[in-house]
Amino acid sequence: MLDYGVYSISFDVGFLEEFPNVVEGRRIDFNGLDMDWQIFMSCKDVQVHTNISAQFASTSKAVIVGDKGSIEWEHQFNRTNQVSLYDADGQKLETCVYEYASQGFEYEIEEVYRCMIDGRLESEKVSWRSSFETLRLMDMLL
Repeated sequence: MLDYGVYSISFDVGFLEEFPNVVEGRRIDFNGLDMDWQIFMSCKDVQVHTNISAQFASTSKAVIVGDKGSIEWEHQFNRTNQVSLYDADGQKLETCVYEYASQGFEYEIEEVYRCMIDGRLESEKVSWRSSFETLRLMDMLL
């Protein structure tokens, strides 16, 4: 949870209007390590289902599903450069591919640098509130 789980929880928080009113997590330990998590969160009419695993050998994707379709972030979702839009019948409508120089983390570094140069203490892209709620959720689950 405290290693790569932060990416999944942070991703989830980005789609919630407020702190979830229901948070449930199932932790699966292996030799005292939290290797797998199944997490459910709910806020108003949004439900979040997240699976985090250090033992899962397949791809790491993220999908947002709505009444009119879905959006899918390809492997590895937290730094993918490919996102696809599907209609309600599951037909792919569009795929956007974004090229980047390295693994995508350079954008985080550039944003911190931009904020420092501008004298900003907080990014409008990732707010303190978002960071705080991500950590608060992780603490609740641990």
